[in-house]
Amino acid sequence: PRELGASRRACSLDPPPPPRVVMPAPAPRPAAFLTRVSLQAGDGDLGTIPLVRATPLVVSVSDQSQQPVPNVSVESDSGLHARTGAKGSASLAGLPADSETAITFTAAGFLKKTIHVAPPFAKEEHVVLDRSFVVRGRVVAEDGRAAGSVTAVVAAGAKYRDEHVDADGTFSFDVEPEKEFDLTFETPYTASVSRTEPAGRAGEVRDLGTIRLPSGRSVIGRVVDASNSAVAGARIWAVRPSAGGVVTAWADGRVVETISDSTGAFDLRGLAEGPALLRIDAADFSRDYRDVAIDANRVDLGTITLNRGRTVVVKTRHGNDGGVAHLDMRGQSLEAAMMMAPVLAGHARLKHVTAGLYHVVVSEGRTATCERQGGGEGNADNEADRH
Repeated sequence: PRELGASRRACSLDPPPPPRVVMPAPAPRPAAFLTRVSLQAGDGDLGTIPLVRATPLVVSVSDQSQQPVPNVSVESDSGLHARTGAKGSASLAGLPADSETAITFTAAGFLKKTIHVAPPFAKEEHVVLDRSFVVRGRVVAEDGRAAGSVTAVVAAGAKYRDEHVDADGTFSFDVEPEKEFDLTFETPYTASVSRTEPAGRAGEVRDLGTIRLPSGRSVIGRVVDASNSAVAGARIWAVRPSAGGVVTAWADGRVVETISDSTGAFDLRGLAEGPALLRIDAADFSRDYRDVAIDANRVDLGTITLNRGRTVVVKTRHGNDGGVAHLDMRGQSLEAAMMMAPVLAGHARLKHVTAGLYHVVVSEGRTATCERQGGGEGNADNEADRH
C-alpha cells in the first residue's frame, strides 16, 4: 500500500435536493393541518414540527369555448391529487395556507398547464385549457415485433421532453399547435429514428402509422475472467452520441446496452457509425473500457478479459462516520462512471477499481472535504491504495 496523504480543498458539489415529506396530522377532517419536512441523510429525531393549517381549494376547468373538461388530472406541488368530474370541477383538500402552491392540469387532447396560487386563496379557481395537436402511432422493431422499452422525445426549438410509449409500442401524445417539431424514437437495443413533423392545428389528430426501429450497427465479443472462464450477465453498454455531450445523453437515459449470455458472448446493437466508448460491467470485476471505431455493420472485439481490480481505501482526517467517497476513473464527472462508498469510522473502501489513474473526492453534504489524484498502471488484483 502507498500512503498518498490527503489534501483539502473546499468546492461545491450538486447532489440531488433532499426529499420533501408531507405530514398531515390527525384532525376531525382530512388534511386540516399540513407541513413539509426536509430529511437529510442520517437524520433520526425530527424534534418539534410546527403544523400549518391547510385549506381546501375548488378548481373548475373548461376549454376555450367555455365547455367543462372532465377527467382532468389536477396535482399540486405538495403532492395532492384530484380529478375533475363531468362538470369539470375538482377539490384539492389540504393546500398549505401559508405559502404559494403550483397546480398542474393534465388532460388528453389538451396542453398541460400550471398555475400558481397564493394565500389567501379564492373559493374557486377557474382554468382554461388550450386544445393540443395530437400525434399517435406505433413503434416496432425491425422485424415487426414490439420493440419494448421505447423512449420518445419531442423537441421544439431548445425545448424537449420525454413522452410515454405503451409496452406494445403504441403512443399518443399532445403537441403544441402551429409549431414544427422533431420526434426521436429509440430503445436500448436498437438504433434511433428521428423525423421532423410539420406543424399541426389545434384539435387535429395525426396518425404516423407504424415506425420501425432498425437494429443499427453492432459490436460482438466474448467476456471471460483471468482463467478464461465465461462471465455471464456482464452488462456491455455505451452512451449514444448527443449534441449536448455525454453527460446530458447519460442523464437522459440515451444508452445502448446488452447482457452477455452463459457462454460470455454478447451482441451490442443500435450503434451509430463513428467512435464509441464501450463499458463492460460485471459483479466482482473492475469495469473495462474499450474505445471502438464503428466503421462496419458488425465489429468483432474478440475476447475481453475482466480483472478483479484493486481496492482503494480512502482515509479521512477526522476519523468519524459521515460523508461519501467518490472515485472518478475517466475524469468526466459522470455519475455513471463514478464509484461511491460511505465513510465509516474515517474509512471508505472502494473495491474492484480499474487499473489506471483516478480522481477521489470525499464530500459531506454539498462540500468537498478531501480531494486527491491517485492510481497508476499497476494491475494486481486487490492492490490497495490509501488516501
